[in-house]
Amino acid sequence: LMLNDFSVVARPEIADAYVQQAERFLQHGGPLQGLGLQGHWHDHKPDPALIMTYLDLVSEAGLPLWITELDVWQTDLALRADYYETVLRVLFSHPNVDGVVFWGFWDQHVVDKRSSLVDGSQLTINEAGQRFIHLIKEEWSTHVNYSLSSGTNFTFRGYKGDYEATVRKNGVVHKVIPFSLTHGSDTIHLDIDSQPDIAPPGVSSSSVKDVNGDYVMGTSTSMASSTLSCSNNYGHQTAVADEAEA
Repeated sequence: LMLNDFSVVARPEIADAYVQQAERFLQHGGPLQGLGLQGHWHDHKPDPALIMTYLDLVSEAGLPLWITELDVWQTDLALRADYYETVLRVLFSHPNVDGVVFWGFWDQHVVDKRSSLVDGSQLTINEAGQRFIHLIKEEWSTHVNYSLSSGTNFTFRGYKGDYEATVRKNGVVHKVIPFSLTHGSDTIHLDIDSQPDIAPPGVSSSSVKDVNGDYVMGTSTSMASSTLSCSNNYGHQTAVADEAEA
């Protein structure tokens, strides 16, 4: 069960009342699992400091937050891209925001075409859409490569989310291993040997690619058993927010 309401972060006239409503639900045994915040920036420039302030306020209810209806209305495509980036950076950086749902993205099926990320029957990605793709596929995605040998240790900072570790020997893909990095300090053990006689210890290399998520700290170790170990220790760091310990 989630509550969902308007004018909480974009125009936060009801932020205090929304927190009080959530607390009353919880006090009376309501099985709330999160709070939905509709995010509509239709006629004003997003202010990152104010957005962060009201996200902090609503977080006082102690529930995960979801932005359930994100859209920005701006005719100028460059400004639309900038405004989306401003909002997304704040939302991505806040430790209590669990997800974002766009209020439409195709100009043929949105409330107002000034909010689109994709245009026309050919589904052309416009400047705002390209900015979004850059954020999630490049800036907020982790790609690292390491050569492994017995006893080698390395540390990488990666985003929380789903990964693929590609193990290569002599340039040939030996194995692709899916894994995930989440909050906490769990250690993930990846066995990089499909057949023990193919990749003996000390001759493997690993490429780690992120699918989506947040920042975490990963520590990986190559051992004599050809096992890659990854552990994550930290979460949440962007250009907006400081790193917070998970």
